[in-house]
Amino acid sequence: MRTHLLLIGLGTFHCAAGPFINLTFDEPDLSGPLIPAYPGGPLRGNTDQILRGWTVTLAGEVQSTMYYSPPGIGSGGPVNLWQRDPGAMSPFGPYEVFMASRFPEQPEIRLSQTATIPDDAKFLWILSLGYVEAYADGTKIGEVNPVQGTFGFLNVAPYEGKDVSLEFVLPPGLATRFDIVGFTSVPEPSTWALLGLGLGALVWHFRRQR
Repeated sequence: MRTHLLLIGLGTFHCAAGPFINLTFDEPDLSGPLIPAYPGGPLRGNTDQILRGWTVTLAGEVQSTMYYSPPGIGSGGPVNLWQRDPGAMSPFGPYEVFMASRFPEQPEIRLSQTATIPDDAKFLWILSLGYVEAYADGTKIGEVNPVQGTFGFLNVAPYEGKDVSLEFVLPPGLATRFDIVGFTSVPEPSTWALLGLGLGALVWHFRRQR
């Protein structure tokens, strides 16, 4: 009887994390309160709503507030949920995250969430217009370096079906526009075609914003 209870307890512990929430940033809770940072500027709100499911830390301190920018409005603060212009025709969803730690003395930015990697997941597909690092349970699993390309397929096969602390890090002195496309079993040719289309749309939209 005790053995059965122990097994049930272990099973409950293993499944405790559950699936990722708002993995791609495309399911925010924008019910507010959202307060303009300045007239006509981005809106400030609760991190647990704007970036639902994710924890944002600067220099190890959890941030309870962050910014949200509707289309046509500039960014604010070190972390900003950016809503893409519908005219950009991006296949990667309506939202991305803008992170900026523009000076070396500013702290690094971390986005993290603990959840269960799907059983059939081999890769996690991410996009970034700037340098960003990715970690699973403290082990580096990849990075995106715009000198080499603006996308990455992170190998998550060793973590299939496991509860993992997934973390993305922006070092000091850098800025990026970052998005997560989702888990995939293999990067198929159709995925590469979609990637090319999406990257073109992202670069065009970024240049247009600037």
